[in-house]
Parts: sequence; C-alpha cells; structure tokens
Amino acid sequence: MTCIFETDIKEYELIKRGKVRDLYDVEGKILIVATDRISAFDRVLKTCIPGKGEVLTEISLFWFKNTEDIIENHVESHNLKDYPENLRKYEYLVKRSMLVKKAEVIPFEFIVRGYLAGSLYKRYIEGKTTLPEGLSEFDRLPQPMFTPTTKAEKGHDEPVTYEELKKKLGDKLAAYLRDISIRLYKRGEEIAAKKGITILDTKFEFGKIGEKVILIDEVLTPDSSRYRIVENGKVLKLDKQILRDYLKKREEIEGKMPDEIPEDVVREIQDAYTKIRDLLLG
Repeated sequence: MTCIFETDIKEYELIKRGKVRDLYDVEGKILIVATDRISAFDRVLKTCIPGKGEVLTEISLFWFKNTEDIIENHVESHNLKDYPENLRKYEYLVKRSMLVKKAEVIPFEFIVRGYLAGSLYKRYIEGKTTLPEGLSEFDRLPQPMFTPTTKAEKGHDEPVTYEELKKKLGDKLAAYLRDISIRLYKRGEEIAAKKGITILDTKFEFGKIGEKVILIDEVLTPDSSRYRIVENGKVLKLDKQILRDYLKKREEIEGKMPDEIPEDVVREIQDAYTKIRDLLLG
C-alpha cells in the first residue's frame, strides 16, 4: 500500500501543513487532505502509516454525519466529482480529502473525558482533581468531564480552566461549547457502545462563520480519541496510544525517543485503526 507523507497540489495555495493534514485554499473553500503522517508528543515521526489518512477521513465523515443534528459541521463534499476540475487528476484525493467551509478557528481544543485515563488519571493519583476517592484507572466517571486546552501551533497544549475559557470567549460562547462538546461525546459513546466499543475520551474543535459556530477538523478518530474494545477477554487499545506506549518504552531503554518505528508497530497501528473503522461503519 502506498504511503503518502505529504502532498503537492500546485494549482492551489498550501495554507498549512499540519501534523497530519495538508490544507489548501481552493476557490473560497479549504481542501483538507489527510496524509499518512503520524505524530506523538508534539512531533511528526519519519515513519508513516500506509492508508491511515483514508481511514481517518472515513471515520470523521461517519461521525460528521451522525452528529449533524447536534451541530452543523464544515463538510461541503468528499466526492472528487464535486471538486474543481483541475483537482480530479489527483486520484489519491478520492478517499482522504474533504472540501470544507472556511471558518475562523476557535483557538482551543475541547476535550471531554468519560473515563479515568491519560493525563486525568495522572492528576487524580496526584490529588489534583475533585473526583471521588477510590477510583481506579479506566473507571467510568460519574459524569463526563470537560477539560479544555489551548491549541498550540508549536509545543504542548496547556490546560485551561472553565473560568479562563469564559474570560477568553465570553460566558455565553464558553457555556455553549462546553455543553455541545459533552453532547457530542455522549452521542459518540452511545453509538460506539452499540458496536462493542468504549470511547474513553476525545477532543473536538470548532470554528465560526460570522456568529455561527460549526464543528471542524476531525471527529472521534483514533488520532484524537481513546478507543477500547474487549476481545477474547482482553482489553485492546485501538488508537494512537499504541504508538505513545512504544515510544515511551524505547525512551526508557535508549534514553531518547526514536524518530522512526519498526514495521511490526506500523502494522499494529494500521490494524487498530482499520478495526475501529470496520466496527463503526460495518
């Protein structure tokens, strides 16, 4: 399978090459192309995951469709026939691209956590949360938690309190984004549960067109969410945590994180992402 690390569409201006997606300005809209790059700990690895961009796009489109009654999203089309004619020669766009509305990005990531995992678990064992005592890692929380962060172009995203969010966005918009994020997570959790999947946490991004808020970027993908299933009595991670765990292990052994990953880890990530796609869409 071909691995697309980056794109080069000469007919249109490249607005941004993100960690995973390349964005082009296309006649008043934005063309988002999901490459096969993969990132962890704020850096892009030299190794790519063949087909990953296609899987991420399929999963995002599934969730955009299944949440459009909650909030409008930015998708205009993902069919090449709807794109300007001079893009149709780029056959790789067929499964890994979306033509979307231009929106002013709201510069925060809106994280919702339904389970005690990741950085929330670390803060919990350090006594830095208001959660009840006696919880174990991966326990379901009494109710989903809203834990927004900054959206850093470089370096780490930093947690922000709800009060800080209100100061930046205003009370009304902050409350709306908190409530809509939790509704989106609950919808995802409900649909996934019917397919034997648990979504531990996820992040959403939003933009504005005038005063209207819309859902943008990616939605509930294994890059932006923690997915778990139980298979043959074992809990399987089906998300980017596979990569994070590998990199941390190599760092412990070698004293630094590698920039590349071996073929067996590539296949494990491929299989995990594909399995989530197949379970959701099947």
